[in-house]
Amino acid sequence: MSRGLFIVIEGLDRCGKTTQLDILKNYLQPSKSISFPNESLQSGMDLRKYLLQQIELTDMDAHNLFARNRRESADFIIQTIEKNINVISSRYAFSGVAYTTQKGFSMQDAIQADKGILIPDLTIILTCDVQNIQQRFDNKDRYENIEVQEKVKQKFKEVLMLKNIGNICNIDITGMSIQQVKEQILHKVDQIQHENNSIQMGLFEGNY
Repeated sequence: MSRGLFIVIEGLDRCGKTTQLDILKNYLQPSKSISFPNESLQSGMDLRKYLLQQIELTDMDAHNLFARNRRESADFIIQTIEKNINVISSRYAFSGVAYTTQKGFSMQDAIQADKGILIPDLTIILTCDVQNIQQRFDNKDRYENIEVQEKVKQKFKEVLMLKNIGNICNIDITGMSIQQVKEQILHKVDQIQHENNSIQMGLFEGNY
């Protein structure tokens, strides 16, 4: 039985994730999109307030709330792809790990809250020269500054070394046009489109 694909667009803040998600959603039909935090849920609304520095949480409480938001969204993703509809997501558990470990937490601690959840069919991590996106930063967002984004960029590289993360790759978009980034992403998507694998759970399992 055929099913839809679950594809994640990850990466640094303000590096073009939403643009590429919209392009991919139009390319892969039928498709639905989701963004994390998922603000259709109470946990997602609370996280938006946290990101905009309207409320405060401890680092680990914030991390666990992000993970809870992803788990609460799992039924929507699975039920949608079971209907042979693709789901394109802006961010997923890899962001949770990268943004938490850049604060000094260990990779071992950071992956625990998301262990066992749905493994994407493909994850694209978009990174770039942070200096190039500095002018796009919103001072209201607690993570949109050069120091944090440089650390996150390094942590995404470490995420690539983990087990049970599915098909995943990093694309450094420095100096690339939107069209060039699109072509690289669609090439990766075309490589997996004909794989008729069953839904895979177990993200991050087997590490540590």
